[in-house]
Order: sequence, then structure tokens, then C-alpha cells
Amino acid sequence: MELRQLRYFKGVAELLSFSRAAEQLRVAQSALSRQIQSLEQEVGTRLFTRDRSHVALTDAGKAFYASINKILIQVDIAVTEAQQIARGAVGELLLCTDWRIDAQFVATVVDEFRRKNSRVEIAVRDAAVKDQISMLRSGEAHVGFIAREFIGNESDLEFLSIKRVYINAILPTGHPFAKAKQVRLSDLAKEHWIDLGEKEAGGFRGYFIQQCRLSGFNPRLVRTEHTLDGLFGHVASGYGISAAPDHVRPRPGVPLSLVRTDCPPVDFGAVWRTNDSSPLLQRFVELLRLQIKTVVPDQETETDAATKTT
Repeated sequence: MELRQLRYFKGVAELLSFSRAAEQLRVAQSALSRQIQSLEQEVGTRLFTRDRSHVALTDAGKAFYASINKILIQVDIAVTEAQQIARGAVGELLLCTDWRIDAQFVATVVDEFRRKNSRVEIAVRDAAVKDQISMLRSGEAHVGFIAREFIGNESDLEFLSIKRVYINAILPTGHPFAKAKQVRLSDLAKEHWIDLGEKEAGGFRGYFIQQCRLSGFNPRLVRTEHTLDGLFGHVASGYGISAAPDHVRPRPGVPLSLVRTDCPPVDFGAVWRTNDSSPLLQRFVELLRLQIKTVVPDQETETDAATKTT
């Protein structure tokens, strides 16, 4: 039994005319009659009563029509669904990110993509750098948001740059450099440093320590925190200083100064598997490229003024 035969049967059953059904289906009437006869033979009973002037459904034909009509509706739905998936217009998009990427940008892109693709479910999962890479490779995520410097040269991953992110020193307001426009890492060599644990800081911790060493010193780590609030609170209380990407900021009212360092900025962007041919992914990347041009502001100069929060 072929899908074509069911569609032919449906056409005749609804019009109760072989000639009009043949015209609507764009098939020769003789071919239509042969297909209906073949279908009746396969079903094992007559589905129509017919003579030269009249066509009617038998009781078996009426029952058969009710059943195959539901089947054809489901087939049409399945075809439409498959076509939409092939175009990336429906499905589930899995993203992973964490605080080291600009959360506002990610939220803007997700909101715009959801607005334009209402049938796509978007799941955003918080994950550290190593976890993101693992999720991408296993297919648990389509896109991650990571700094290029944190992942190294991974031939199986494709990277799209979003913006340069500068590194700020996080200082108590009474610090000698609190009102400076910029500070060199080497000028902070003798400071006590507070950092986030490797799990919480991800690739940033290793990257920053490497930059300190390139500036001629190993940071003297006196305390490791596991939350940003804890880190900010201890810096504000005078236990030491810290550093973070410039979009990472304390809650309003925490007395800290954020001063740009001469640490090279990191290249934050989106990353996905090179061999991922998902139309949904390609649709998202297209929007991502457009949003980078329209949403991400021009990069600031390295001598921009320090930001002070009180």
C-alpha cells in the first residue's frame, strides 16, 4: 500500500467523482481508477460503489476514509516538521556559557533568536570552560561562549570572535592605584592576591597567572574564594586585590575600584564543532554574526578611564 494510493482514495472519497478527483490530483482518470482498484484488492473489499453516473463510499470505505484521513494529516505534519527542522526553524538549541562571557550580549542574541524562531526551544546551561568543551564534543551543546585564549588550538572547534575583553584590577577604594586610569601588572607584583578556584574561574585563572609571570612575578595568592561576591567582599575588606574581565562587576554599593591593567585583552567569542552541520546551528550563527555587527560597541582604547564603583 502506497502513500500515493491513499491520497488518490482521499481525493475520490471527498469529491465522489473520479473525473474531478483526477483533475484535482493532476493524474489521468484511467491511472486513478487502476490505483483505486489496486487499493481495494490490497484492502480485500470494495471501498466504493460506482456506475457511470454515481460514486459512493461503501460502509467499509467510510471507515477506511476516517482512518486514512488521520494518517495523512499526521504524514503532512511530519513532512512539515522535517522541512522546518531542515531549515533550522524548529528544534532545540543548546547553549552553554558562564560569567566569563558578556552575559548581556548572550541574552540579547538569545532573545532576538527566540523572537524570530518561536518554534525553537533554547536551553542555556551554565558551565565552566572544560565542561563546555566536553559538552560541545559530545553533542550535549551546539554553541559555547568562551575566550579563545582559554581553549588553545582545537582543530575540531570553530571560533567566532565577538569582542575583546580587557582585564581590570579589582582594588579597595583606599588603594594607591584606586584612582589611576591604568595600572601595570608589574606595579602590583608585591600585592596579596585573592582569586577564584580553578573550577569557578575556569581558564581565566591560568591565563592571568601566566600574564603575571610574563610581567616578572608570580602572584602571591593568599586566599581562594568560590563565589564572586566572596571575592569582592574580601577585596573591599582589605584582604588583598584581585583581577577579572572588565564586564565582571560587583553589586552596587560594594566599595571597590576597577582599574584597567596592561594585561593583554582576551578574545571572547562563540565556539562550536567544526563538523556540526545542524541547520539550527547555522541559523543561530547567522544571527550571531549579524548581532556582533549591530550590538557589540566599538572596542574601547586601552587608555580609557578606570571605572570606580561605590
